[in-house]
Amino acid sequence: MMMMMKSPIILVISTLLFSSLAVQAYQSSFAPDKCCLKFPSFRLRTNNVVSYMYTDNRCSMEGVIFKRKKGSEICADPSALWVKKLIEAKERLQTN
Repeated sequence: MMMMMKSPIILVISTLLFSSLAVQAYQSSFAPDKCCLKFPSFRLRTNNVVSYMYTDNRCSMEGVIFKRKKGSEICADPSALWVKKLIEAKERLQTN
């Protein structure tokens, strides 16, 4: 009798464990790599920026991520005038 009760319990525990692992794997594989949570109050200089990329459209905030010479990354508001000018300057440098 004791052996019969252990099987359903093990089955339920295994199913719950597998389900939680499957949901976790699904969420991590389809989530954006980088998103912006806030924007700094300062501006970046063009000569300090190595590259830039736009955030994924699945992020809650639209943003631009600038990679600096130091290796750090800074988020910025893509609608800000200084951000637009910085992107234009980087694009001009890449085409020349």
